[in-house]
Amino acid sequence: MPFIRQQQTTDADALLAAYTAAPTEADADAALARLFEDHAEPVVARVVRRKLRGPGPHANDAEDLRGQVMLQLLTRLAELRADPHARPIQNFGGYAAAAAYRACADYLRALYPQRHSLRNKLRYFLTHQTGLALWETAEGEWLCGRRGWQDLPRGPEAAVRGARYQELREDARRAAERALPGADPQAAGLEALLPALFDYVGEPVELDDLVAALAEVWNVKEQQQAEPSRDGEAGPAAVELLAAPRIDLADELAQRMYLARLWRELLELPVRQRAALLLNLRDAQGASAVELFVITGVASPRDIAVAVGMEPDEFASIWNGLPLEDKAVAELLGATRQQVINLRKCARERLARRMRAGGF
Repeated sequence: MPFIRQQQTTDADALLAAYTAAPTEADADAALARLFEDHAEPVVARVVRRKLRGPGPHANDAEDLRGQVMLQLLTRLAELRADPHARPIQNFGGYAAAAAYRACADYLRALYPQRHSLRNKLRYFLTHQTGLALWETAEGEWLCGRRGWQDLPRGPEAAVRGARYQELREDARRAAERALPGADPQAAGLEALLPALFDYVGEPVELDDLVAALAEVWNVKEQQQAEPSRDGEAGPAAVELLAAPRIDLADELAQRMYLARLWRELLELPVRQRAALLLNLRDAQGASAVELFVITGVASPRDIAVAVGMEPDEFASIWNGLPLEDKAVAELLGATRQQVINLRKCARERLARRMRAGGF
């Protein structure tokens, strides 16, 4: 199998070279047709099928998603032929797979924002918890499990996976109950639940499968359409601005770079807007999201205190009570509750525009 994969990679890259160096448009079209038919289309179809497998509201969108990725590849290759040295593609098969994974991630993030938030938390936890690991395979698949499992042999299809892995997919609550006998998995934190699940399954788990399993165990529900939040604001929750970068990277550096950019944009806001947003900022479970800046080293509690216009000692006294309700924020700012809502709405809209403009 490794030899076959290497041979496919070599063939694809040879065709890519022939396409970019073709002396005539007819020669270029012939190389491009073979490159798409023999390499791009199978890779993209495999990734989309894997990421969007099973019934659901996205099942009928798979064909459109494949077409979108193929169009992106076609556009990129046209740019490459015009200037082969601008941004060369070193591994066409890997590039096509990555494009498909990104498209699927963008699609699923929009469809399942709560699961996407959960996925971000899992990625951070897995890369910071002793004994656990998150890694990417040569095919662009994200796996997780016990540290040291990275080198375990693993087949390419689900058929080679064990019965307990299939149980995790099909009945995650039962698997979690068996992994934690005598405990309530729904009340268990990641520190207890993840090691127990990995030990029970006994093999690396696809990150998306783990997200789906925990969503089932913890009863994570998605809203079917955008609704006003509890304080009357329309649009996405502020915490969505803390999602990972648009390119779905799992490494800590990429997450920190995104949060650092977000923090810089936050500091450009008027202080009252910063306070209205940060003092109320919540994650998907309703807990404070401000601590993400501290956990990743982007900002210290003292930095956050200054950003919201408070003395460090005063801010320290409310830290454990974050996020604050709008009434409490209004009292701190000497404003009305509606003014706090309006300040936060303005902050979110400006941040969303600035982050989009910056490519995030």
